[in-house]
Formats: sequence, C-alpha cells, structure tokens
Amino acid sequence: MKSPRLWTLACAVLLATPAGSAPPGADPGLRPGVLLVAAEQLVDLNFTRAVVLILDYGPGGALGIVVNRPTTVAVATVLEAIPEAQDYTGELFIGGPIDVPVTRVLARADAPPPASREVVPGVHYLDAVATVQALLRDGASRASLRFYAGYAGWSPGQLDVEVGRGDWAVLAGDAASVFTPDPAGLWRQLHERSRQRWAAGPCGPLAACDLLHAFASHAAALPVRDR
Repeated sequence: MKSPRLWTLACAVLLATPAGSAPPGADPGLRPGVLLVAAEQLVDLNFTRAVVLILDYGPGGALGIVVNRPTTVAVATVLEAIPEAQDYTGELFIGGPIDVPVTRVLARADAPPPASREVVPGVHYLDAVATVQALLRDGASRASLRFYAGYAGWSPGQLDVEVGRGDWAVLAGDAASVFTPDPAGLWRQLHERSRQRWAAGPCGPLAACDLLHAFASHAAALPVRDR
C-alpha cells in the first residue's frame, strides 16, 4: 500500500451516463446523486453498514463510492508522487472493493472546479489530476476534498434487484452527508432517516390510515352472523 507506483488518481468516470438519466422501466429512485444506505441485515462484508454515493446509473450498470469508511492511512503516504498531496492531512477512505489502487476524488464547492462533474449540489467528482493539484495548492482540507480507494460497481439491473429485495434504502444525496465530519456515524444517522421515511405516512407512523382502510374493507366483506 505504501508504494507510490501502485496508486494513481482516476481521471474519468467509468460509465458515461448523463446525470438524472435511467434505463426504461428502472426504479425511478435510482439515479446519479442518490445515497444507498445498506440494510441492517446486509451481510456482504464489502457493504456492511455502508453508505454509497451513486456516481453513474444507466443501461450499462451502476457505479458508486462508499463515503463512510475512513482508514488510518494518510493520503500523503499513498500519493507520494504528487507533491501537492504531502501537506494534505486527511485520511484515505475505502471507496469500494473494485480497482482499489486507483484513488477517486470528491470536492465540496459552491462553484464547479475545472474538469469536474457535479454529482449532488455542492459535491463534484474530479476528472483531472491537475484540478486535484490546484485545489491542494489552494489549501483544500478534509472538509472540502476527500480521496477514496476503489469503487463499488453493479452490472445492468443488479442494483435494481438488490434495492427491490431490501438490501438498500435509497435517499436523496446531499453535501452535508457526503462530507460529514463524522463518517463513522453516518450509517446510523441515515438508517434512522430511512426508517422514519418508510414509517411516516399521511396518518402518522406506519401509514395508520391505510391500515385502517384496509381493515375496514376486509371487515365489510365478512359475513354477518344473524343474532
């Protein structure tokens, strides 16, 4: 892991899907910019209690970055070939199990940096090493620039199946979650939010009015015993 020859900065997103697009018939909740929150029962060690920011989603599959798994490895030690990275004090994140020696970078900024793509408002995927170097020279810190080793990927339709069977909750992405100062606590926070969203309805928890309506309809259909 310490050899600089094994680590490079990714300069392109693997799937060229326009933001907001989705294959016909797909879950409309799945799109670039959403956060996947792993279900508590998900046992895949690569994604246990993971929060994944989806970068690309389309007919070719889906690609994302796990945003809540910081390591104890300093970015400066794995990007020794980039002088500007030596003053960066943030840690490396595990972005997923695929292509781990390649580091991908997200930036938090109101205005889009050069050679970047906005994933959610204020969060940009950086496509050029020169942009990363420029931000580092300007003093970017962990609060505005994060580095992820590897990524998560799904073949066409695979993520739809996983969401459909309850492996993931899908939430709207936001810069505060992606760049939270407490990434280790992010899963619990979003897991609770997803549970509240599922439970809340127009009549309160568990959509009580829908349950009452269903019960009333069922009761009305039952035969009435003559007294």
